Amino acid sequence: MRKLIFTIFLFTPFALFAQDIESYRLTTSNWQVCRVWASVKDPYLSPLKYKGSGVATSLNSKRFFQKKSEKFIATYGVSALYTSLLNPALTSKMQYFDGNANYGVHYRLQIKQYFALLAGASADIDLGLRYLSRNSNNPFNMDAAANLNFSVAVQLKIPMFRRVFQVDLEMRTPLVGAMFVPSRGASYYEMGTFDNALRNTFHFSNLSNRNGLLANIALHIPLNRLTVSITGNANALRFKANDAVYSYSTAGLGIGFKYSFVIFSGRKYSHL
Repeated sequence: MRKLIFTIFLFTPFALFAQDIESYRLTTSNWQVCRVWASVKDPYLSPLKYKGSGVATSLNSKRFFQKKSEKFIATYGVSALYTSLLNPALTSKMQYFDGNANYGVHYRLQIKQYFALLAGASADIDLGLRYLSRNSNNPFNMDAAANLNFSVAVQLKIPMFRRVFQVDLEMRTPLVGAMFVPSRGASYYEMGTFDNALRNTFHFSNLSNRNGLLANIALHIPLNRLTVSITGNANALRFKANDAVYSYSTAGLGIGFKYSFVIFSGRKYSHL
């Protein structure tokens, strides 16, 4: 039953937001490659906090939700991260992989000509994988989560040097969801082999046991035929399950490029 509930929760937000792709007029996409610094505490693998650095890449896009309105914007993105982490004594190394896919709908409020606010909700799926070679019995751990989030963004356009620079600030925090977190000492062999071995692995999440904040700031610099994006990002997550507290935090600096394409129909649309 818990598996069924988890599966329904996982896919319902995406089904609710699904629309005909032909109804969108403008898509603005932003590709990024980042240098990241991470800190991980995974009690399943070790009581110590591991720290290190790595690389991340992401693609985030926005487009108008309806043909005749610029008020509602669909946002979607995917990201992947890899870091190599060390314990405080520098005697053990952990490999950390993370992937995320998200989709949301936001209402756009144009405050002034060059200033806009966006607020709405998004659904995302997050998958984290960690490997600690010094653990001979259980060297691997995984956690997965499906979240319904509240998100807000600010867009500021700055006309300068006969061009329009843009600053984007975005923040997202989880509200409710479901997550897979195994108990300490429970092997993945047992979870995949024996009956009822998954009884303490699926958990409903809310603000009482899962808190986090993802923040991104980007400066978009228009060049001749290319818009270069310089970004800074931070992600802090803390959740509790099976009498254990897990925490992950990352910070990164990135560079990439932004481009827009539009299906013309006799009306001029502004950039997102």
